[in-house]
Amino acid sequence: ISLRTPKLIVPKRRFEPLESIITMIKVNCAGTKIAILRNALDPRGVQHHDHNLYVYDVELDRFHAYDFGVDKHPLMCFWDPNEPDLLAVQINSIDHSVRTKMNWKKRAQKDNAKLEDGEIATMFATSDYGILMQ
Repeated sequence: ISLRTPKLIVPKRRFEPLESIITMIKVNCAGTKIAILRNALDPRGVQHHDHNLYVYDVELDRFHAYDFGVDKHPLMCFWDPNEPDLLAVQINSIDHSVRTKMNWKKRAQKDNAKLEDGEIATMFATSDYGILMQ
């Protein structure tokens, strides 16, 4: 454990849109990219899964987004410990009948109980081409 004080290495940024709750943030091994997962809030304040994975590129000071489509949402993401551009994402399918009939808390419990039904996607997050599915 170091007694050094943390220092800011990039300027402070605001993640848009503001109507969201960040559920996961992961930094790659080089400290150059930050993966972000979020839940969106509707006007009533109810949380909904976001279908996007966001990656902030520290060197270019910009966000990239990857849309998994209406029927899937990312649950977790992990950077490779050696390759700074390689990212693994766990994706879960959304059952539309469940989405309309159950409230957020019950949906979250159902999603957590069905983690084995998800898919794992490997992706590259590059400065030149954004986020690419492998």
